[in-house]
Amino acid sequence: MQGTTCVYTTFLQPFVSRHELDIDQNLNELRIRAGEMAVVWWQRGSVYAQAHFYELLDYMASQSNRAHPTISPPVHPGNAPQTPCEPTQVPPQVCACFPLFSMLCWQLQNLLQKSNRTSGGRVF
Repeated sequence: MQGTTCVYTTFLQPFVSRHELDIDQNLNELRIRAGEMAVVWWQRGSVYAQAHFYELLDYMASQSNRAHPTISPPVHPGNAPQTPCEPTQVPPQVCACFPLFSMLCWQLQNLLQKSNRTSGGRVF
């Protein structure tokens, strides 16, 4: 008989067979706790990512507001509106190479402004 086989049959196999139920229970408990911890950390990570994503959107909107002033529509004499109109904005051009990105930034800015008006200043 080789040394490893002798050690296994003499010491390890009897110990494992005596404590097999305890070992299985502890492994199942470890698996359950690991799953619970994964869920907790996933939730924390998603909350963190969501908060910073909204901060990024706010930052982009503030930069866009500063760089591109609003333009009011022309008012013809005699056709003045009875209620004040909201200013229209011209989409910013970040780069001629990225018109889709420029349009996306402009639309996000408008969405943020609308949500600020309807939510009383709260952002999401």
